[in-house]
Amino acid sequence: MLAKVKYPYRRRNQRLNAVLEISLPNHKGKTNNVSTTGVSFEVIADDIDAFRPGTIIPLEITTINTTHGSKIKNLRLSGEGLIISREVAN
Repeated sequence: MLAKVKYPYRRRNQRLNAVLEISLPNHKGKTNNVSTTGVSFEVIADDIDAFRPGTIIPLEITTINTTHGSKIKNLRLSGEGLIISREVAN
């Protein structure tokens, strides 16, 4: 008899697949997904060393927020992030 094994979800926080605008020093990009503890994003950069793991960068995420009264406002979240990994696309 074969048993079905379930592996636990390894991330600490649930990720939300969301495409949001992101601003970094001298760069603009978009998020792939976000969580309370991290952001995965894409950016086109000539200087790959600006995004090497271990680098701390300031960033700003912009999203549209609809209030209870149906008013639409831009919401900007600012902070700093530590680059923990990167992938280089050709």
